[in-house]
Amino acid sequence: GLIEAERQKANPKRYVPPPPDWYAEERLEHRALVLPQAETLPKGRNLKEALVATGAFATEAPRLVAEVRARIRERRLATRNNTVVVMATNFGTIDLVANFACSCRSARVPTASVLVFAADPHSARAVETLGLAAYYDAGLGDLPDQAAKTYGDFAFVRMMWLKVTAVYLVLAAGHSVLFQDADVVWLRNPLDFFAHQADPAVDSYWMDDGARSARYTPFYSNTGFYFLRHNDRTLFFAHRLLLSYDNILAVRSHQHALIMALLDTVAKYGLTVNVLHHATFPQGQVFHHKKSLMQQIVDRQQPAFVFHMCWTAGRVDKLKYLKNMGLWFLKPSCHLDAFTHQRDFANTSLDRPACCHNLPAFFAPNPYVEQLSIASKLRR
Repeated sequence: GLIEAERQKANPKRYVPPPPDWYAEERLEHRALVLPQAETLPKGRNLKEALVATGAFATEAPRLVAEVRARIRERRLATRNNTVVVMATNFGTIDLVANFACSCRSARVPTASVLVFAADPHSARAVETLGLAAYYDAGLGDLPDQAAKTYGDFAFVRMMWLKVTAVYLVLAAGHSVLFQDADVVWLRNPLDFFAHQADPAVDSYWMDDGARSARYTPFYSNTGFYFLRHNDRTLFFAHRLLLSYDNILAVRSHQHALIMALLDTVAKYGLTVNVLHHATFPQGQVFHHKKSLMQQIVDRQQPAFVFHMCWTAGRVDKLKYLKNMGLWFLKPSCHLDAFTHQRDFANTSLDRPACCHNLPAFFAPNPYVEQLSIASKLRR
């Protein structure tokens, strides 16, 4: 429905609804892409919007790179293997960022390497209150201050731009990047893996998305948790993705556009890729479809570094699922509205010690149960 709504909005006079069976599963199985090839082609409004965004960013980029480099140096964020943990948020997901910070507190993992790129100054102040380094600048672009209501909507796509520019700026500043979405929680320090277990000859590591849709082939990379080792190939890849915002707008998916750029860089320039094992770096597909493995992770029989609550239709489902798993680490007083109504973060009870409860993972605030009577409407 979202794809057809966007097609109609892009060209209402010429829009022709597809046949009733156009998106039937048996037809999708035999297509090269979930979207027809013609629908992946940026055109019209996509080209104009991308040109405005990339043109404005290009003017600001040298100053932004210098500022980000200075912020990383000032806060000593890259002391661990020259790696910065990069996140992007607006105020609509600030409670998820807080939950991440509290997950680190629960796991006794330091957050000294985390830099959160904020879509607005209010979000940046809230992030700093949580004990995380934040960066905001108007030169990052015109960004929404509220969460996406559904996968692929306007706010969702505009925040993809912040995710792209954030990764580019840190790589351009000379550092490796561990990027993650706000709906990731830490169970152990993943920087230990990339410092000691990851092959130093591999340029990039990607969480396994779990989906096996044709448009995600051949790596099935999840773009909510990945590692880019700083070198010429990864910097070029980030630069190429920066120039692919028209693709993101056309397909309404950061993941789809990134995979196209990734394949191109692998084929032409030798970028190397490794996919993280889903048992060690699990995500929403494991939660929904691999219940026995999920139970092993909960019982600590299968040690995991992180958990990514993807495979959801929106933030409402994310919170329900995280709470179901005992991976919601915020006290009831630290809900999203409490952050929204707080204007002065100089004197607040919304800092990390006040917001985080002291329960361990999978017992916060309720123990994990396998069966849950809510189902995401998202199809992958």
